[in-house]
Amino acid sequence: MISDNGFELHIRERDLLLVNRKTWGQSYAMLSLGLTSVFALAFGALMSFGAVKADSDVVGFVLVGIGLLLLAPIPFLIRTIRQRAALELSEVPEMLVLDLVSKELRDRMGVFLAQIDDVEAALQIDWLTRGWGRVVVLRWQGESRTIFRTFRWRRGRSVIEALRDHGVPTR
Repeated sequence: MISDNGFELHIRERDLLLVNRKTWGQSYAMLSLGLTSVFALAFGALMSFGAVKADSDVVGFVLVGIGLLLLAPIPFLIRTIRQRAALELSEVPEMLVLDLVSKELRDRMGVFLAQIDDVEAALQIDWLTRGWGRVVVLRWQGESRTIFRTFRWRRGRSVIEALRDHGVPTR
């Protein structure tokens, strides 16, 4: 199994399971809120103690308040991530199945989407992360889906190599 940011690739004898546990958005929001909160708390504290000059002492206290407010949703995000990560594979709503025997791509309910020969996988820059991350995108007959998202280039390459080794055309 290859896993990162709520995306998983399960390699089995007869098929590959491409699982999206839908935790990436919450993780990214938690990171963004946490970093913004730390900066607001740090500058607010510096201004409150007089280490950084501001036009008013109120600015420092307002920044500390904003920093604390930004931390408020983080416990809810953590709870959601843990709940989704604990789901059994049969309960995960977003999953694709690459059937290696019949050479078909299907959704989790078994609905045929495409032949494996008509599917293409590509490793691309993830512009949602301002170019820091990489995504593996699966494309077929006018449709595409992100099947893996990572900040580690090598992990993305290993997903592409696993798909290529199992007969999926890659770019």
